[in-house]
Amino acid sequence: VATTNMERESYEEACATLGVEAGASWAEAKKVYQAKVQFAHPDRGGDPDRFKRLTRAYEYIAKVKGENP
Repeated sequence: VATTNMERESYEEACATLGVEAGASWAEAKKVYQAKVQFAHPDRGGDPDRFKRLTRAYEYIAKVKGENP
């Protein structure tokens, strides 16, 4: 869990980008990511920049929660 103000803000931004509450469980964040990334994936006609933003947010949340994406 984020400890400094800067880390907390970054964590909250990552959650907002992914579209989950800051207190969401890892399972919920993973589920939302998997659903959104299917539509954002460039190979499926999605926006490459949105795909990258979602993936960066997901990886940051995983890091903060101590999970392996």
